Amino acid sequence: MTEETKSIVPAPVLPLVTPEEAAKQWALFEALKAKLLGDEDYQAIAGKRYIKRSGFRKIGVYFGISDRIIKEERTDRDDGSFCWHIEVEATAPNGRSCVGVGACDSRERKFAHIEHDCYSTAHTRAKSRAISDLVAGGAVSAEEVSSSDVSPEPAAAPTSEPVVQPRVPIAKDPVKMDGLQQFPLTDGLKAVGMLNVLESEGEISIVPEKVVSADDPAIAGFLIPKVLEPLCAKHPEISFSVQKAEDGSLAYVLVKGRLENGQVKELSNAARWAFAKATERTPK
Repeated sequence: MTEETKSIVPAPVLPLVTPEEAAKQWALFEALKAKLLGDEDYQAIAGKRYIKRSGFRKIGVYFGISDRIIKEERTDRDDGSFCWHIEVEATAPNGRSCVGVGACDSRERKFAHIEHDCYSTAHTRAKSRAISDLVAGGAVSAEEVSSSDVSPEPAAAPTSEPVVQPRVPIAKDPVKMDGLQQFPLTDGLKAVGMLNVLESEGEISIVPEKVVSADDPAIAGFLIPKVLEPLCAKHPEISFSVQKAEDGSLAYVLVKGRLENGQVKELSNAARWAFAKATERTPK
């Protein structure tokens, strides 16, 4: 009985293309992403932008990538919780393939449809990971990261400089002031806040009508991560800060930077919805 042996050639692993060709192809990929992916395909987390599921699906389609689930396993626990582990193989037209691994625990967060959502999240993570490893340089998808996973920026050293107060009024009632535009935020006939724009100073204040928690899901889970963070990620010249009262309620949101009329309208609609939902959950 003989065993087949393979000879090992002592030679380095060589690139498939020249450095110039590699740089050219990577530039084409970055150009494709810039043209193909829109704001809706990104999610801002802790000030950084990550490609969402929709973005990786587009990349997969236009690169002709096929994929299949090669392994799925569910682990159940005595407390009723469970975890899905899924492996997806993505294959490019040239035959090259990558396997992405994804997992989702039912205890990660409160799922609306726990059986479906937990499985689909694990599948999304595995599929996006496989596509990313195959063509996107291993970029982390938005579904793989949460704000708690991102290292916070180092705290700034204390300074003796006085705190600069905003020039825009922090007002929820009508104010007479040159150059000030006010947009009442209403839910039907009920006032829920005010958006104040002082264009000359490039400042906007968003002030709730009633006392609402700054940690309310409509504010901390929608207005900030879904509206304000993406806006600032797309336009670095725009920034925002959330000012809280001592009891943890929201005092106001301050936006710095000049917004176009359409952006002001979008921000006004988002703040109106968020304040209305937060007010509904505030004990009377």
